[in-house]
Amino acid sequence: MKMKLFLGVVALFIASQAHALSLSDVTFNGQVADAYTGLVSGNDSTNAANAYFGGGFSQIVKDDNPGSGTDNGVFGGLNFTLSASKGKTGTWDLTWSGANLPATIDFMVVLKAGSNFVGYFFDDIVLDTTSSGSGTWAISFLTKGGQIPDLSHLSLYGRDLNSYTPPTDPVPEPATMLLFGVGLIGLAGFSRRKS
Repeated sequence: MKMKLFLGVVALFIASQAHALSLSDVTFNGQVADAYTGLVSGNDSTNAANAYFGGGFSQIVKDDNPGSGTDNGVFGGLNFTLSASKGKTGTWDLTWSGANLPATIDFMVVLKAGSNFVGYFFDDIVLDTTSSGSGTWAISFLTKGGQIPDLSHLSLYGRDLNSYTPPTDPVPEPATMLLFGVGLIGLAGFSRRKS
């Protein structure tokens, strides 16, 4: 009985690990994603992209069929087309054109499946004059019923690094530093008094 329980626990652990999210679930031009959101319930949006990876994101293109679409002119006139294969794993292709090449952008690739999505972040991607790139994707999360869902759509959100200024870390105010210093002095005095 103990052996069956042990094997059941081991099988459950292996099954859960087989469906764990990974940065390598999405690649672009051979590069693995730099970060991901984790499993998020609901639909993807520009607000979600901005909440997880900083501000400045706009939706570039969404592949609903999966099929193709074009940009709204987010990057100074660059046009994008996206296509993704159907299923639980596959490939995706991105083409771009415009006068402002090469361009460097950050982008987030979203895999939407079932009632959840995961966003994969790519930092400082250079869109050069070759006008195309490709990658792979794999859904590695389960539905509430324990099944791997099929791709609903693949979306691409991006930010133009020429117009985005990342937030700076706040500098501590003098009053905060004074309060911290007084606390340290008090702690030192308390420990001396105890000795």
